[in-house]
Amino acid sequence: MLQLDHCYTKKQQKYISQKNIVWLLILVSSFKLCLLSSCRHKDKQETIYQFRNKLLSETVDQEVNSLKVDTSVKAHKITLPKDLDAVFKLSSVIEEVSYLKLGEVPDDLMTDMVPKIRSHGDKYFLLDDKKGGVYVFDDSGTFQYSKLGTGDGPAEFLKASTFALDIFHDELAIFDDKLSKILYYSMDGTFLREKFIGFRLEDFDFLTDSTIAVTLGKTYNDHLPEIRNNQLAIVDREWKVIATGGAYNADKERGVYFTGQTLRRFSGQLSYFQPFTSTIYEIVCDSLLYPRYELDFGQLALPEDLDFSMGLDKFLKKYKSPEFAFMVSNGLELENTILFNVNHNGRLSYIFYDKNSNGTVYGAKYINDIGALGFFNPTHQIAEKDILISVISSEVVASIDKRDINEFDLPGNLIELFEETEASDNPVLLFYKLKAIETF
Repeated sequence: MLQLDHCYTKKQQKYISQKNIVWLLILVSSFKLCLLSSCRHKDKQETIYQFRNKLLSETVDQEVNSLKVDTSVKAHKITLPKDLDAVFKLSSVIEEVSYLKLGEVPDDLMTDMVPKIRSHGDKYFLLDDKKGGVYVFDDSGTFQYSKLGTGDGPAEFLKASTFALDIFHDELAIFDDKLSKILYYSMDGTFLREKFIGFRLEDFDFLTDSTIAVTLGKTYNDHLPEIRNNQLAIVDREWKVIATGGAYNADKERGVYFTGQTLRRFSGQLSYFQPFTSTIYEIVCDSLLYPRYELDFGQLALPEDLDFSMGLDKFLKKYKSPEFAFMVSNGLELENTILFNVNHNGRLSYIFYDKNSNGTVYGAKYINDIGALGFFNPTHQIAEKDILISVISSEVVASIDKRDINEFDLPGNLIELFEETEASDNPVLLFYKLKAIETF
């Protein structure tokens, strides 16, 4: 009996021992899971407090103001024509066209994918979106220097997403979205410094010597609730957000997204246009907006309660029609004229508005009755000279049948361009000098 009890006790002990081992394994596994969970929780906390290489505590000011609209200032109202599919003559708006053939770049060739051009002094700065770099030429077309992606180390960037000229400190600033940093150079291309930023952006420009206007567009900034539902922000020189504007509902409106240049400079002042709206604002300071122009789309206006959550395909199916019109880019304002690019019926319609006579010339198609190379969508303006600037590839110029040169009475500068341009050359800049629009 005692032996049986003794044997039973051994079995029981063996069972208990095995059971303890199982429980020990469970406890160890649980401990590992707790550690893993703790690490994951820690990582999650870090993503809340840091965006890539920038602490969020250094990204948003303790008190972020909302940009206020001065309602005492009345915007100049411009009524858009109804027949935006009209045809216009280039001679009715363009006084003169000149061309600048960009010179050779050592061991490199630009593309014609140039969404942004800026001028400063005797230099032109061009963003080549395909090459991901900024190219600089003087006003004779001679290459000065370029800034291209070389890496992710100090004083390097992978791709130039956009750039801006700091006219207050004579500096070139290049933004790399992949690395979330801004690199500063002197106007002659010497590297000065770099700054990491804690959010994504679409474009930027320098508002004053101490503040910067930033268009956020509909980029994903969900890690920062202070700017998540805004398309415009004002930051200081340390890239800390101090004010926001351009409110929208990120959850509902991200489904429909168009790119466009929303910031423009005229007569030393920055203006801002929020896509799909109808008012252009002047950014007076880091806390105030003046309504400058109000565009009346009339019966072509999009519904006020438009549901942008429908997505791009449904939006285009419904509103890419003759019954609606909208804008996604700010107007190009000159000394006497403003050019508006309006999306209508699946194409761009040009509206030239004379600020003095209130006259307009408009249409989606043009008649080239001035012997010009053509009219290509301008991306920049020299306001004080009433000049619009476009870019075209040398392939297009070289592809023109040389027999056409002899058949038409073309300006000498255009004939010279045809004779000197080969398909393998760098792009060509076109300068359109506008004239006063006559009213009848």
